Amino acid sequence: MTPQVTITVDNGQISVKGPYNETCNKIYREKGGKFDKANGWVFEDKDYIREMLGLLFGWTEGCGTKEISVRAADCGHKILSKYMGGNYAVLHYSGYLIATRNGRDAKARIAPGVALEKGEFPSCGGSVKNPACYPDAGAVIRIAVYDGWKGKPWQH
Repeated sequence: MTPQVTITVDNGQISVKGPYNETCNKIYREKGGKFDKANGWVFEDKDYIREMLGLLFGWTEGCGTKEISVRAADCGHKILSKYMGGNYAVLHYSGYLIATRNGRDAKARIAPGVALEKGEFPSCGGSVKNPACYPDAGAVIRIAVYDGWKGKPWQH
């Protein structure tokens, strides 16, 4: 597996490509990032941008990748803004998207670079106003990440 987020440094700019992540997008905007269809989020190559990417994704220039196992209980869950007329639920680990559910009766969609090592997502979850995207209790999730984390991953 490879990380779902690709980070490149070129000509004084840092580009970040990955799945849609409402929380990360807000952070990117706050840090002066500009979205470009071809390159994803683009930033000036500054120390504070590198620090942000290290906290969110464990990225440092030249680092490798690895797979980690995390308990579902260590992941964050949010119900986010309107999606096709209703709310949607997101499960995340630091800046990495784990899964989304676009409504109570929709199936959970597992993000790229993620696999369930143990457990499963129920076929539906939550309510119409508050869909849930939790896997079974005790579930273990495998995630492809950058291996540059120094300390604890950022939680939002």
